[in-house]
Amino acid sequence: MKSRIPNMLFFCISMTLSLYSNADIEFDNKSTQHVLSDESVPQWYYLSSSLTDKVLLIEENSGETLQILDRSIPGPFASFIGTDGDYFVAAQNSGEVLRFNGKTGEYINDIIYAGSGGLSRPTAPVITPDGKYIIVGDLDLNGYYRYDGQTGEFIDIFAEENTSPIDGSFMPLFSPHPEFSGKIFFASGFTHSIQYYDIETRAYEGDFVAPGVGGLEVPIGMSFGPDGHLYVASSGTSSVKRYHGKTGEYMGDFVPTGSGGLDGPRAIAFGGLNSDLYVVSNDSNSVLIYDRITGEYLRESSVGGISGFEEPRGLTFSVRPSFFISSSLSQKTKKNYGKHWFKDFWLSLLGYSKVDVEFLLAVDLIDDNPKIELVSITANNNRDPRKDIKGAKYGKQDQSFWLRTINRGDSDKIYTITYRATNYRGGTMLATTTLTIPPSNK
Repeated sequence: MKSRIPNMLFFCISMTLSLYSNADIEFDNKSTQHVLSDESVPQWYYLSSSLTDKVLLIEENSGETLQILDRSIPGPFASFIGTDGDYFVAAQNSGEVLRFNGKTGEYINDIIYAGSGGLSRPTAPVITPDGKYIIVGDLDLNGYYRYDGQTGEFIDIFAEENTSPIDGSFMPLFSPHPEFSGKIFFASGFTHSIQYYDIETRAYEGDFVAPGVGGLEVPIGMSFGPDGHLYVASSGTSSVKRYHGKTGEYMGDFVPTGSGGLDGPRAIAFGGLNSDLYVVSNDSNSVLIYDRITGEYLRESSVGGISGFEEPRGLTFSVRPSFFISSSLSQKTKKNYGKHWFKDFWLSLLGYSKVDVEFLLAVDLIDDNPKIELVSITANNNRDPRKDIKGAKYGKQDQSFWLRTINRGDSDKIYTITYRATNYRGGTMLATTTLTIPPSNK
């Protein structure tokens, strides 16, 4: 009597793969993706026009000027969105920080009044993640002041050139990585470095990016990208450099010198429909957009002669989630098998490994529970990834699926995984992570 085991085995494998079919998802020839509805919710960025004493609200996708804040701001520089969704901007020529309603643009008050604690030429203010402090860079101090995050009352000098290695007090920033919880990063422009300090003790803890690494010259603006890495506007080289988000290792020029006409970059931020990189190009009086994954120049977002700004400085997007992710392959152990252990077991036999996606930071200033969904998984070299991906639930908050890790080719397989976070106002942010599968015979 012939054994039925081979037939049963074939049947089990076929059933397993059919259960993981993605036939109900819409595809294109390069990606496996959930097609999202286009909700036409206006989103914008605030742009500081230093020479005209104005802050403009510019629609992030069309570049149309929606509004100009209803108060003259002497020399507006950098800005931030507060924990309540309001907008705060430093007035460099009057030595104060002003607060505006985040919905209407109406002036509320001077959260930090002119000259408070010695403030005279502020550059970039920021509020700590817990809302406890506002920290403001000042060029005359050549350092940073610290104020109460709710009242704006002066507390102390946080750092200055006589007690720390700071020189050129530009953009402050917080890392999404747990290793740097409780730390603040400073762009020290004239030491050509990125330094970090303890928020509570004010202690200098080291250079995250040492002076001049990667050709860094006069860093001014910086931002953590959708991939969790650090992007820095190197004003002296008219480029944007990328550094590893955990180690500070130089990863290359994300935006090469002069790309798209970039000249004297200031603020940088990720936003827009595809969370691309927006760069304030001060010397060309424009805002330029670059692809969030490749760094390729896409287009101008706005131009001063058309939009009505001159010598742009700060750029801050309207309220949206802060969202960073990372991914890893699980080892093939029994604990990786979920309640559908039989299907998982067969997939592992067929050369698939479990992908685990970690949300490093998924918070929103106005929405405690933003909607998070898996948008797409793409593969390099125009390869269709559908045969390699099993169990991914597109349009859902799916943080675990299966990826075929056998690579019989001669080059790396690179998969780009993208999620979208959306708050109740319609503000969105994309986050991207990549997995690389090297050739199996190497």
